[in-house]
Amino acid sequence: MAILDKFNIFSGRPGLVAAQKALNYILSERMIRILIGFLIHPLVVRSLGPKGYGFYGYAISIFSVFQPFVTYGAEDQVLKDLVIDQKSANKIANSVFLLKLFFAFISYLLLIATVLLLPEYKLELLLLCLVLGAYNFFAAFNISEISLQAKMDFKSISFGRFVSFTIASIYKVIFVIYELNVIHLGLAYVLEIFLMQVFVFKKSYWKVQFSSFDINYIKKLLTLTWPLFITYFILNFSQRVSVFYLESYYDLDLVGQFVVIQNLLKYIDFVPLTILAIILPKIIETQKRNIEQYNYRISAIYFVMIALGLSCFLFFYLFSDMIVFTLYGNKFSLVAKYLPYSILVSTVLFVNYSKAKHFILENKNFEWMIYNILSFVILNILLRLWVPPFGIEGALLALGLSYIIADLLFFTFLKNSRFVYFSIGRSFMIPYKFIKNKL
Repeated sequence: MAILDKFNIFSGRPGLVAAQKALNYILSERMIRILIGFLIHPLVVRSLGPKGYGFYGYAISIFSVFQPFVTYGAEDQVLKDLVIDQKSANKIANSVFLLKLFFAFISYLLLIATVLLLPEYKLELLLLCLVLGAYNFFAAFNISEISLQAKMDFKSISFGRFVSFTIASIYKVIFVIYELNVIHLGLAYVLEIFLMQVFVFKKSYWKVQFSSFDINYIKKLLTLTWPLFITYFILNFSQRVSVFYLESYYDLDLVGQFVVIQNLLKYIDFVPLTILAIILPKIIETQKRNIEQYNYRISAIYFVMIALGLSCFLFFYLFSDMIVFTLYGNKFSLVAKYLPYSILVSTVLFVNYSKAKHFILENKNFEWMIYNILSFVILNILLRLWVPPFGIEGALLALGLSYIIADLLFFTFLKNSRFVYFSIGRSFMIPYKFIKNKL
């Protein structure tokens, strides 16, 4: 699994050799998963149809609203602490684990209460959400994954993801062949995270010791990251709120079309998220010893995100019809129509992924929270205006413009956050600097 070795992209840069190896493992694993996903996902979607898949996507969206209670954005801070303070790594890991377990329990109660309060509450929706809610308890063990990431052991992470994904995919094939109830699709979703955490836990140095925790570290973590919890909650809600508007103003058929678009975007999201996961530990180290190189790498990441998004848009603009009709059939014609434009919106999201890391590295958690609150308010206003008359098109346009409008307001009125936009501006000079250095 070393498909990038021949490119030797980090030659002459000893500090990034480990990053290249990690990138090889993760990209290889993700590419294999994408191939498997492109075979299995269409089978599931075709089996359920637009309405059935809309129901499943609606349940996933409700569950996802409460997912930030466990994966609430503190991972970057925890990773930073594990890299810097390796002597206290086990105590940090156990402290975070206990905190995540507590939040998992709270999120489960809130999920069930929300479903019961829905006007269109049905028993099948409740049962599916009961199954999906178990995901958060297993996700509490992802401190094992963070600890391996701090050690740059992406080989174990990649192998664990591949094995768990493959077994869950086999379950989904059984679901399609035997035309099982949609509850089994939820079980496959939970099975994947369960198997992943079992494998990674065995590979990590971390051992569960409920007596080994630091209450002062928990307090410190909560103090530092409470803006990240609100931020992550809003970001997660922003990506799902369109589903609720479409379900309210239209029907589950249209929701099914939109959720297929969202899932296709996840296959593309792995590239920017993988790049950020790989390079973040090295950027943390660079920030401490060479601020000029740190700023260059931050701008380089912004450039990569923009170039990646525009390249994907061009590809799907040319081939979306062929891809969608081959994979999903004529019932999902709206997916083919709107997929290229959803990729264009994703370019804004790619930049935001980097922007999130940038704000956190600069200890601007509060400013990042304000930015996302502002964009969320704008998003809901635009969704209310554009979803009723325009449907999916209105939802996509609202999502992209909400961030752009928030960026303009932030740049205009918050001077202490302009460093982010200056870094984005400098990113357009990266090709020139790269060529100049090579020459």
